[in-house]
Amino acid sequence: MKRSFFARRLESVLIFLSVIANSILAENPIITHIYITDPDDGICYLSYAGNWPETIEYATSDNSLGSFTHRSRLNDSVSSSTNHQSIVKFRNQWYFIYHTADLPEGGNYRKSVAIDYLFYNPDGDGTLLEVFRTKEGVAHTDSTSLCSPLPIKPVLQVNDEGWREKREVEISEGDSIIFSPAVADEGTWIWKGPGEFADSIQQVTMRDVVPDQSGNIQYNF
Repeated sequence: MKRSFFARRLESVLIFLSVIANSILAENPIITHIYITDPDDGICYLSYAGNWPETIEYATSDNSLGSFTHRSRLNDSVSSSTNHQSIVKFRNQWYFIYHTADLPEGGNYRKSVAIDYLFYNPDGDGTLLEVFRTKEGVAHTDSTSLCSPLPIKPVLQVNDEGWREKREVEISEGDSIIFSPAVADEGTWIWKGPGEFADSIQQVTMRDVVPDQSGNIQYNF
C-alpha cells in the first residue's frame, strides 16, 4: 500500500486549510505520523513511522515543503507494533523521544515513554546516526559533559574474504562474519542485535550464522 502526503505552509493565523500543496514524498512504503524538525544547517529533516511492525525512518530536503529523499533508519522496531517519535533540541543537544511496551503489563495499548540521545554522523555530511536505545535513557541535560561522537569506520570480513568498509552486507546461512569497527581512540564498546545478541569488545565474530541472526546489529563506543 502506498499513500500520498501533502504539505502547506501555515500562516500566522490559521483559519482553515482548503488548498493541498505539493506532495512531500512521491513514493513511499506504509507511512504514518510524519514529523518535520526545524531546518538545521540548511537541512530539513522529516522523520516518519514506516513499515510493519513500524520503524522510524528519516528523509532530508533543503525545503520544508519537499521533496524529500529517504536517508536511513533512525529507530528500529520496538516492543510494541507501533513506533512513534518526537525530536527536540535542548541546551544544544538533540533528543529522540519514543514509546515502547517495556514496562510491566505493557502492550500495544499500554505504552511507556522513552528518551535517548540523537547524534549527527561525525562524518559531517548532515546525516543522522541510528538511535542507540538504552534502558536508562538520558542521564542529564548538561550538554557540556557529553562527549562528541567519534568517526568510526564500519570494517567487516565475511568468511575468509578481505576486510571491507561497509555498513550493510548480505550473507548466506552458514557464513561467518567478523565486525571490527575502527576508531582512533580507546574506550568501552556496547553491542546489541537480533535476539539476545550482545557484547562488549571491539571485534565481534559470528560463526555459522542462521536466519534468526539477520537484522540490524548496533554498536556504541
